[in-house]
Amino acid sequence: MILNVFWLLYVHILENYYQRISVLKRKIHEEAYEALGEKSHSNAKTHNPPWWTENLEEQIQKKKIVYHRWLSTKTQEDRKNYQKERRDTADAIKRSQNEYWDKPVKKLIIIIKGLRTNNSDSGNINLIGMNDWVKYYIGLLTEDRPQSTRVKFQKYRRDPRD
Repeated sequence: MILNVFWLLYVHILENYYQRISVLKRKIHEEAYEALGEKSHSNAKTHNPPWWTENLEEQIQKKKIVYHRWLSTKTQEDRKNYQKERRDTADAIKRSQNEYWDKPVKKLIIIIKGLRTNNSDSGNINLIGMNDWVKYYIGLLTEDRPQSTRVKFQKYRRDPRD
């Protein structure tokens, strides 16, 4: 009988504990949702790369159709058609990437050439000459610079007990 009472008390304490834990957990989730928002768990790609075009999308769809045709027929002619379509699609993707990146790279090359010739139209980048670097680092090595004058060195005395 006493064992039953203790058992009921134990079960009551556990139920109360789990209820409090679930309330606390729910409150933490509500506060986190309010503070952080909700993340979408979509597997679909929402953003294509900047070089992606509609022509590439059509080319890939065409390649998929040819691929499925080859899977269903298993003929050599369809296999060759699929291989050709796969090559053409890869070439189209590379061509699109190259066309996209050519513009910024050409601008960068013009800026670099302007820097090499010390042209005034160099993208407002000031080059530091070698003499200025030497002066700067020599100034860092002197002891009268502000950083080293703030540090006070004390003589180290050896403890005679050591």
